[in-house]
Amino acid sequence: MFANTLFKTIAYHPNECQIITSGTDRKIGYWENIDGSLIRELEGSKAGSVNGLDITGDGQYFVTGGNDKLVKVRLYIRVRRLCGHLLSLKRKKS
Repeated sequence: MFANTLFKTIAYHPNECQIITSGTDRKIGYWENIDGSLIRELEGSKAGSVNGLDITGDGQYFVTGGNDKLVKVRLYIRVRRLCGHLLSLKRKKS
């Protein structure tokens, strides 16, 4: 995992296939647990670093807090990978 930030927090998704991070760059990063590649990034704060985050036990939501003095509850949306493999859907021939 490489990013232009000072990482402040890291949390494993309950299925342990992805992790999310936050840091001084105000971004929240979704990372592939197998190879450490960044698979999604979103803005976590408009002002200041994101200093804390945690994922709910069911993996549906995560909470962030930072220098902007806001606690945000966010929907955890998985992105196109499942344990190191891109999801591929095939249509069943009829």
